[in-house]
Amino acid sequence: AIAERNGNKSAINTQCVTVRKLTSPTIVPVLEEDSIKVGIEAESGAAIYYTTDGSVPRTTSARYTQPLQFKKSATVKAIAIKGGCANSDVAVKAIKAEKPSLPTAAVSGPDKVAAGDAVKITWDKQEFVQDYAVKLYQGNKVLEEQTVQGCVYAFTLPAAGEYQVTVSAHNFIGSSAESYPPVKVTAMEPLTVTFKDYDGKVISTQKVRYGYSVELPENPSRRGHEFKKWDTSAIYGAITENVVAKAEYSKRKYIVKFLDAEGNVYAPQQEVLFDESVKLPQEPTIDKIGYAFMGWRCTSSDEDSALDYEHVDSNMTLQAVFDWGNKDLPV
Repeated sequence: AIAERNGNKSAINTQCVTVRKLTSPTIVPVLEEDSIKVGIEAESGAAIYYTTDGSVPRTTSARYTQPLQFKKSATVKAIAIKGGCANSDVAVKAIKAEKPSLPTAAVSGPDKVAAGDAVKITWDKQEFVQDYAVKLYQGNKVLEEQTVQGCVYAFTLPAAGEYQVTVSAHNFIGSSAESYPPVKVTAMEPLTVTFKDYDGKVISTQKVRYGYSVELPENPSRRGHEFKKWDTSAIYGAITENVVAKAEYSKRKYIVKFLDAEGNVYAPQQEVLFDESVKLPQEPTIDKIGYAFMGWRCTSSDEDSALDYEHVDSNMTLQAVFDWGNKDLPV
């Protein structure tokens, strides 16, 4: 601003004034038994003006004083006005007083479960819906029907077989059709897990509920071998089919020592796999006239060993044996 008199002007005086703009009102619809109640909220001290015919609200529009009731579709627009503030932007909310649309249902989790277990069904949430009717079918027969407020429900499948689930939405205008296609779920019979040894002999058999884990038996034993694992990874997770698991082994290693006739170490010891043969060292000699090397005898081994160094089955010690060399001459 400046002041002027007789052609003389004052200096310019400037002042910045900031006017805060109100936030838009919040339009909150609530579904009731026979109508939709709409509340409108704004900042403290602000007046709210609204329209329901799609026009832009002004101070000449209806002033909001109490919740509105609707039994048919409308578009609510509202503006907040307060002295010392800029008017808010217009808030808009479409009120749909009409029969709900068809819900979209799906299984939350696996669609195959053990007989007696539950499956969880979910569906899309619709704004102006009072409740949902959820039905469990087997064939054309309704086994169970529930009315729920939320968008999830779990049915227990009583016995093995195939089932279908549908969902329909309801409000004071009417009900939607049942969701289509229906959600298909299956309850499964118990499964069989068979554990066999390397030779096909059955170690144990278990009945396992579909989707559950099996209790592993004690590791089997086999002479001359170490148990490694079962030949299928299916037994280590959820069982979803009949399984045959066969034991796998690796051969044990045994230590074979060599001694001379006096019991002294004759040759380096060897590691030999079960049922395999040792590599015999060079035949020893003895400083006794008339005596000859006759072979090796086992002087120590496991009690159940077959004492056969061509088919090693335990740790063993082999000692050189000498005897009179000429069988035709008496000693």
